[in-house]
Amino acid sequence: MATVKKKLGPVGEFILALVFLAAGLAVVYFMSSDTYLICNRAENHCILQEDNIIRGTEITTTLNLSDFQGAEVSEGKDSKGNPIYHVMLVTDQIRIPFSTGKFASCTKTAATINQYLHGSENDFKLKESGLVLMLLGFLFAGVGTLILLRYFAKLLRLVLKLAFAVAQR
Repeated sequence: MATVKKKLGPVGEFILALVFLAAGLAVVYFMSSDTYLICNRAENHCILQEDNIIRGTEITTTLNLSDFQGAEVSEGKDSKGNPIYHVMLVTDQIRIPFSTGKFASCTKTAATINQYLHGSENDFKLKESGLVLMLLGFLFAGVGTLILLRYFAKLLRLVLKLAFAVAQR
């Protein structure tokens, strides 16, 4: 049985490069934030802060520490019906999502938050890292950039060949 290899044309290669580049940068922009829970008992103050390499740092939520009732693990389903777990910060009025992950890591995070809430420590800072998604996004963007550079190198060679041919006439 013979196999036929179909090459991508120049337009297809250019579109593929743009898709990889855009997808990678979108993952970095929208999904790869480090999330911090920062509390100070003396000031009765907690903030949720997101730190993103592209968007910078932004405070997403500010709360009174006295409004916190605790942290709990909530189970949901992903698009395939598999269980997915979220750490929820519970107040008397709302539930605020903090992080998502496996059951064991979410349980540990919720326990750490609850330990602080029921303890006497003054300052508290907890970080949920977005490093894996950031690296994945930059990997996709890098592949897209390499494909684009290859495309432009081919285009430059073609233009130089044409210019050389016209110059010899």
